[in-house]
Amino acid sequence: MDDALTVSLIYAIAIPLVTLGHELGHAVVPLLKTREPVRVQLGPASSPPLFQTRLGRLTFDVRRLFFVGGCCFWPGLTPRQHFWAVAGGPLASLLMLVVGAAALVGIRTEAVWLVAQIFMTLSFFQLVMTLWPMQYPAWYAGYAGFQSDGAQLLRLWPRLRPAR
Repeated sequence: MDDALTVSLIYAIAIPLVTLGHELGHAVVPLLKTREPVRVQLGPASSPPLFQTRLGRLTFDVRRLFFVGGCCFWPGLTPRQHFWAVAGGPLASLLMLVVGAAALVGIRTEAVWLVAQIFMTLSFFQLVMTLWPMQYPAWYAGYAGFQSDGAQLLRLWPRLRPAR
């Protein structure tokens, strides 16, 4: 198989997996702290649904453009829980970056090296793009106007401090 095709195929598989990992990071706190259903969506809401499946209280909503971002939806949380639910996505991206680095150190085969580098690259890009405090631009399909995780964390931070 052609090297360029192999790399493209790995990216095509890795992009939604890294996004899924990030969104599952958001879902951890709501799943642990509430009894309400939590929904992980892969792809923008503007994209038509592809399929939906449930695993207990966790619903996976996969859209046709599943490789273009994701969202996690949860019910009302306390301000502290909301902060940690938002932080869970970037923390999951950081964890995937660390796991990729550990694979690079521990295993020296060319295939694992390539896969680990791709997952690390995507995890790093997702970590930066979600932690950077911004409102997503108009060109960011389906997410224009939404706040990044970093912007939400900055907005939630003052609510964590106890009143004096």
